[in-house]
Amino acid sequence: MLGNLASHLRATHASTQCRAVQRVRLGSDQSRRVTTSAEKQKHIVPRKRHICSTLILEQLLPSDYIDISDYHTPSVSWISSPDTVLLPRYRWGTGGAARFPANTRGFFYYGPRPGLPTIASSLRFRCTPSSNPASFQEGHDLLLPNGLPWQIITAQIANPGPTYLPVRTELLRSGLLTESSLAEWWKRFGPTKPSEQWHLPINSNILFSLNQIFPVNFQSHPRLQIFTTEMPRPYMHKMQLLFAWLQSSLRIRPFFGTAHAHFELSPTEPHLLHLRIAKITSPVGLTPEARAIGLAWEDEDGNVAGEPREGELFSVLRIKGVQRIEPWAMDLRKESMAAEALKMLVLGSKEGELQAR
Repeated sequence: MLGNLASHLRATHASTQCRAVQRVRLGSDQSRRVTTSAEKQKHIVPRKRHICSTLILEQLLPSDYIDISDYHTPSVSWISSPDTVLLPRYRWGTGGAARFPANTRGFFYYGPRPGLPTIASSLRFRCTPSSNPASFQEGHDLLLPNGLPWQIITAQIANPGPTYLPVRTELLRSGLLTESSLAEWWKRFGPTKPSEQWHLPINSNILFSLNQIFPVNFQSHPRLQIFTTEMPRPYMHKMQLLFAWLQSSLRIRPFFGTAHAHFELSPTEPHLLHLRIAKITSPVGLTPEARAIGLAWEDEDGNVAGEPREGELFSVLRIKGVQRIEPWAMDLRKESMAAEALKMLVLGSKEGELQAR
């Protein structure tokens, strides 16, 4: 009897201790959750409505100066349509929409891009040192991580949906765009049938001119949209083998790193198109895989043959006949959609140069 009671008391005591430990653990977990929530609250920027007066650079007012630092989607309107709201995004990352960088303070404005057609004009954000519009020239356009300007181009603004309605309304009010021009651009860039989903991501790589800069990553293939005023629709070109070298029937991208690049015609053979590296934006080097198989070689100064260099043409390894490294080239005489689109880009650029003169 006493033995049974002792056993019961021990079991009750153990159960009480277990519940006490659980309460302590639960309290600790709740405390951690509260702390985590409080920490998160520190990073939440309360949404504030910004109402601007204009997108015309010469008419900007000190009241148009806004601070969108650390916002995911700032709320912006213009006095021409105060009931509609633009929710611009900085960019999309692996975790969703990224916040606008710190010190993103300045003015939204709309402007043309020299040497490019009207459809290439864009909404940009100018970071300035003060709210005085006169400080515009002292500032700089908001840049993306790849070093190119953040922008929303006219081809996107032409979408008749609600996303860019505030910008579209303000541009029409100010006379910077017309209903007919927007309808024409939408006809070319919009969906070809009602059931088709249309999505032109912000900061898309659309080439309107031959010498236009675009970002490249030497470990991936550029996805470019090519468009000239003579083309009925933009052409999507995925340059899948651009940075690949051939080795024993294998295509290998031997270099890592990123850069800004642009196309240009050969000065001696005008039917050949080359790619020039305008600026190196992150360190470039030989991948371990390429080094292991001896795909590239170094000279006595330690320079890797064919390594992309700022200001030079991008080169590839040729193995026909004598193995050599020479500038990458596309023959515009070839019968392919890519060659035809790039040929139209060349012709469009020449016409633009003649008009500029």
